[in-house]
Parts: sequence; C-alpha cells; structure tokens
Amino acid sequence: MGTPPFPSMDDLSDDEEAILRFLRDQLLQQASDAQVSDGNPYLRAHMEGDMGAVREILERLADRGYVERRIGRFGAGEQRTYAYRLTEQGDHALADS
Repeated sequence: MGTPPFPSMDDLSDDEEAILRFLRDQLLQQASDAQVSDGNPYLRAHMEGDMGAVREILERLADRGYVERRIGRFGAGEQRTYAYRLTEQGDHALADS
C-alpha cells in the first residue's frame, strides 16, 4: 500500500481549501458533510444546497490523504462513513499556504 500523493495547496480547488479550513476550525477537527455544508457560508452559497458535491469533495480529499474517513457501525452492523477528520498532512498543507 503506497502513500497517497500530497499535492501543494496550489493544486487544490477553492472548494477543497474551504473544506480543509472549515475542518481545521472545528473543535474536534472533524465534521460530517452535512455539518460542512451547513456551517460554512461560502460553501453553502457556492453549492446551493448540493450536499452530494460536498461529500464528493471530502472523498477526493480523503483519497489524497488530507482528511480521513471516520467509520462507524449503524443499524444492523453495517459500516459507513459518518464524518471526515483533518489529517496531519491536511493541517500542514494549510499551514504552508
């Protein structure tokens, strides 16, 4: 299993950077896609209520190593993502920008 690529902040879209900054400002540095959509005025206006777009961005950030998926068991024991947490790499990328 290789290390995911960690592009510079210049390679991030404005939406990706806004989501990383939002996560960094959270008390636990994690949030669900709904919390990101509701709690970030820029993204709320930009996405016009399309939480699917926020989840898509969070998944891209997770694939690139900037956030990690928080997994839990719900209902009949099925696992699913319930939140995304800022990683050390994501925090460093923001600090360098």
